[in-house]
Amino acid sequence: MDLKLTAEHLAMAEVVRDLVASWKQSGADGAARWKSFSEVGLDQALVTEDEGGLGLGLSNLLPALKALGPASDGWPWAATIVAAPVLARQLGLELEAPVGV
Repeated sequence: MDLKLTAEHLAMAEVVRDLVASWKQSGADGAARWKSFSEVGLDQALVTEDEGGLGLGLSNLLPALKALGPASDGWPWAATIVAAPVLARQLGLELEAPVGV
């Protein structure tokens, strides 16, 4: 297993850092965060490509998750990225993007 970060991993983390910075600068509320979060595909990152997601593995997503750390102030992004796709798949449910909080 190769755990080296690729240029793609680092680029995704950079996109997320920029996203978090823009939220802080604009004072984005929950709905605005969800919208931009979904626009870059983070809500579907661990969903398989066959199911319409990005098809990433958790290890591929770790740099982006780390970049989301500063936005963790009571906002449930970890559950959305990590738990929701797994639970939906286990329950045989179709996962939809969240609609504002």
